[in-house]
Amino acid sequence: MFYTIFDKINRFLIGIVVLLMIPTVASAISKPTRNASHTRDSLSAVYRNQSYDLEEKGDYVEALHYLRMCDSLSQGDAFPETTVHSEGKQLDAKVYRMIVVLVIVDMVGLMLFFYLEKKRAYKKLVKKNIEWAGQDHPIAITSLLDVTAKIDESDDKETMMTRQLMLMFEKEKVFLDENLSIVTIAQRLNTNRNVVSKIVNTRFKKNFAALLNEYRIKEAIRMLNDETNKKYTMQAISEMCGYKNRQVFYVAFKKETGVTPTEFVKMKSSRDFEED
Repeated sequence: MFYTIFDKINRFLIGIVVLLMIPTVASAISKPTRNASHTRDSLSAVYRNQSYDLEEKGDYVEALHYLRMCDSLSQGDAFPETTVHSEGKQLDAKVYRMIVVLVIVDMVGLMLFFYLEKKRAYKKLVKKNIEWAGQDHPIAITSLLDVTAKIDESDDKETMMTRQLMLMFEKEKVFLDENLSIVTIAQRLNTNRNVVSKIVNTRFKKNFAALLNEYRIKEAIRMLNDETNKKYTMQAISEMCGYKNRQVFYVAFKKETGVTPTEFVKMKSSRDFEED
C-alpha cells in the first residue's frame, strides 16, 4: 500500500514538472523575435527624443544624425549587433538552466523509481522465502516420518533408508550439527557414502551438500522471521543453523534465497513489509 501510493505521487510530481518545463522552454524559444522587436522600438524612441532635444538646442547636424539612426531602426536595418548578441546569450543561458534542471529532476525521479522497484521485488522475494521455509519437503510424507508406522515388508532397502534419512533431518534435525557429513549419515544407516549419495540424488533430485544447505537455510529463515531471535547476532544465527562461520552462511543464504541475511532482516523489519 505504501509503495503504491508513494510511487503514484512520485510519478505524478515528475509528470507535473515535465509539463511545466515544456511550455516554459517553448515560450523562451519563441520570444527572441518579440524581444528583439520590443528592444528595437524602445531604442528608436530614445533616438527620436534625442533628436528632438538636439534640434531644440540648435544642434541640427547631431539631431539629423539621431533622426537617421531612428529611421534605420524603423526600417529594420542596422540593429546593433551587441543587442542581438546579448539577447541571444541571455536566452541560451535561460534555456540551458531549464534543461539542466529538467535532467536533474528526471534523474532523481528515475533513481527513486528504481529504488522502489528493487524494494518491492525484494519484499516479494522475502515473502516467498518465508513461505518456502514453512513448507514440508515434497517427500516428507507421513509414511516416511511416522515413527510408529509399521514397516511394510515389501519396502525395499532403499525406501527404508530414505525413511530413516528423512527422520534424521525432519525430526532429529541432524543438519544443525556443523560437523555433519555424508560419511556420518552413512555410518548411522550402516551403509557407505555411495549408497547415501545415490538415495539423495534419486529421491531428492540433488546432491547431499545441496540438501544440507536447503534444510539449514530454511531453519535460518524461520529463526530470522521470529521476533524473539532479534537478540542473536548473525554469527550466532549461522552457528545455530550448522555453519562454522558467517561468511559461508552468507554465501549459502544468498544462493538459496536471492538475498543476504542482512537484506532479509532489513526488509522484514520495514514498516510496509506486511502491506501490499
